[in-house]
Amino acid sequence: AGGAPLAALIEIDRLDETEALARDFAGIAAGQAGPIEVAARWAKMEPARVLDWLGGQVQQCIHRASRSAPSGAMVAVPDSVLHRIDTRNLFCYLDTINRLRGQATGSWNVQLTFEGLLIDWAEGLSGVTGATSVEDARLSFVKG
Repeated sequence: AGGAPLAALIEIDRLDETEALARDFAGIAAGQAGPIEVAARWAKMEPARVLDWLGGQVQQCIHRASRSAPSGAMVAVPDSVLHRIDTRNLFCYLDTINRLRGQATGSWNVQLTFEGLLIDWAEGLSGVTGATSVEDARLSFVKG
């Protein structure tokens, strides 16, 4: 819960959902889950909640990749996955997530956006090379 006690109390009620998100996210990275199927499950959840959780996971990945992870951080992504991802691409990915978090939920197609984000994750963010390309890649999802 990011060190916030009240948020932690809320998270206790959502523990099953959080564990499902973590399993799905790790499963995609390991090639054990398909991004389209996971996106369909995630689209049934509150989009802001999913993006907040996803943004937090990517932030933790950035900390771990730069070897500055806070102690006790709960991350769904194993180190083996992080070794395959360029840290710069994690920043671009987080930038995309944060842009979506700043937009009204009804202004973008939730299912397609989650599919795009998770396909990028399944591919190890290999196609994510800069803020401009990430933005271009998301335009069809954000406006669709």
